[in-house]
Amino acid sequence: MGRKLLMVLLISLLFLISIKDFATSDSNNLHLSSEGIWLKGDMHMHTIFSDGAPNTVEDRVQQARKNGLDFIIITDHVTAETDRKTLIAYYNAVLKADESNPDITVLWGFEWTYRWHILGYGLTPDDVELLSENIQEAITAINNAGGIAFFAHPDWSGASYNDLYVLKGLRGFEGFNYGHMESFIRPGGEWDALLMSGKNYIIIGGSDAHGSEEAGQWGTTFVYCPNATKKGIIEGLKRGCVYFSESIPINGSWRPVFRLGFTVNGTLMGQTIMLPSEEDEVTVNLQINLSIVEGKSFIHTISIISNGKIVKSIFGGTSSRFSSDILIPHVKVPSYFRVIANDTNGKYVVSNPIFIGKFAAKMENPANNILRGIYLFSFLLIAIASIAVIVKHLRNKSKFQPPST
Repeated sequence: MGRKLLMVLLISLLFLISIKDFATSDSNNLHLSSEGIWLKGDMHMHTIFSDGAPNTVEDRVQQARKNGLDFIIITDHVTAETDRKTLIAYYNAVLKADESNPDITVLWGFEWTYRWHILGYGLTPDDVELLSENIQEAITAINNAGGIAFFAHPDWSGASYNDLYVLKGLRGFEGFNYGHMESFIRPGGEWDALLMSGKNYIIIGGSDAHGSEEAGQWGTTFVYCPNATKKGIIEGLKRGCVYFSESIPINGSWRPVFRLGFTVNGTLMGQTIMLPSEEDEVTVNLQINLSIVEGKSFIHTISIISNGKIVKSIFGGTSSRFSSDILIPHVKVPSYFRVIANDTNGKYVVSNPIFIGKFAAKMENPANNILRGIYLFSFLLIAIASIAVIVKHLRNKSKFQPPST
């Protein structure tokens, strides 16, 4: 009986140790040491299954390969007139292209096309058939099915701050579309207003290629993914570790101008740093690594934006590389930081935000406190019981030890 009880106690102790991180951690943030891979992709394009003729899905894959992309998401229009037969044919064409081209990950998406346009990723035709013509109901359904939703080209659509603010479950919006940088993302624009209002939206970019345009034309979205699978790419988008670089034509193909590394206190883009501080102001350390890898240009300006204002500008003009740690004092909490930079040819790269919040605010969640209390009490109780059983077992073993001869 003693041995069985001992085994139960030890297994319970090992179980508690295994869930320690889940029960006691305050953040699942991605850090510089987090395992993952940067992938280059185009998030928005069309084919013969809507208004992208004469381009087939396979044509888009060949363009992506030529332009150095790792993945593409086909996003043909879905409207009230789209029937199931078309959806299935479209879906199967994407699956076939993905299977036939192991070097390019091809994902099936769609552009929900009514008063506004929503880019949906990570779903199947069965999910799409159930989408409402109401934008909020459609976004909710996309999330409930495990997908992710972005607002397409807000400038072209004539959308305002209020149009995006009222939406729930939106992951973000297109900051670049069809070679155009959306006015929303300029310092002090609608994006900053949304971020300051608590909407942690991220941006993506897409070619929105139709007839004569190519996948990967004008720009590239970089996504930090746990792996290079379809699920890994969707997970990377959900995490928000994403940035966008404009591209330029190089020897008949399109190549992104910039590579960007941006962290705050070692935490990657899209994450929230919960600082263990009761202070209203803190000092943070920004790490920026920016390089121009294509074209004959130099870094012109790097702007660091926080709470809708440019808090620091770095002016270049003579170098294609910049790498530095930058201390920013008196940072208001909650806050966020993002970076936008351009070269001497007027091409841009835009990071996504890194958010800063208070550790104390998160600890006020009663569920978190209860879970931690249960974990600590159980751990202590099992540890004491385990020690007691071990001591008793050793005493019994000593008691019945045969005498030496």
